[in-house]
Amino acid sequence: MNSLISFNNLQEWFGYERRSDIIRKLKDEGISYTLGKDGNPITTIEAINKSLLGTVQDDEKTGWEIA
Repeated sequence: MNSLISFNNLQEWFGYERRSDIIRKLKDEGISYTLGKDGNPITTIEAINKSLLGTVQDDEKTGWEIA
């Protein structure tokens, strides 16, 4: 399974088209990302999960399954 989330996926998920809006949303949500060769942001499922779960990574503490 590919854990990279592409710019196109981020556009669909966040509902923004512009690169600057996606980057601002990633920063606002505390989601780690990097810029690809084309300048578009990319991230991972793990980075998104970390942001959603806060600093808790142990699924025994939350009762949630980490995807």
